Amino acid sequence: MECPTHKERLIKVRGGISFVCPRCSYKAFDSNVYKEDAMAHHIGIPEAFAWTTWTLNGVEDNGSGVLVLSTGVTLGTAISPQIINVGRNIQHYWSCTKVKSKWTSTNGGGQIYIYASNDGGVAWSRFIKTQDVDYSLPAMNEVPQYRQSKYDDLRIKLEFSRALSGSATPTFTSMDVYFNKVKL
Repeated sequence: MECPTHKERLIKVRGGISFVCPRCSYKAFDSNVYKEDAMAHHIGIPEAFAWTTWTLNGVEDNGSGVLVLSTGVTLGTAISPQIINVGRNIQHYWSCTKVKSKWTSTNGGGQIYIYASNDGGVAWSRFIKTQDVDYSLPAMNEVPQYRQSKYDDLRIKLEFSRALSGSATPTFTSMDVYFNKVKL
């Protein structure tokens, strides 16, 4: 194996399953050994993370556990807190590279877009367009100048929109998030 940027042979990390470039931070894995975990980990929202723990902007809980756009607002966002590695020592963090979701919502007079980020909300991927489909998140496979600094902080962002402030609001009731945990 060789680095795609420098065309140099990759060096095997001692005691590991990865290979690194001696000149940059490019990393590859031995495909005979490295297998991604199945998405066996599950979080129920809002059961595990109540809407009050989310960062809400133009969105509010209507009192019965359902997120809706605030009165007179056409755009709004709801960003989850950190979903994985909560309460763990930073040296023992797991990375997340795949995610899928099932949710209950209505579009009303607008739209709801669902995004995910595995770097703490710096780079968002609009990944969820269909329920129960596996989506890949960045996993050290980006172009070097756009490489993320971490892959262990999974967050979900809900983006609400409607054409007119008087239109019916989209509603979001619940979500089941399935994800993998790997060591990168």
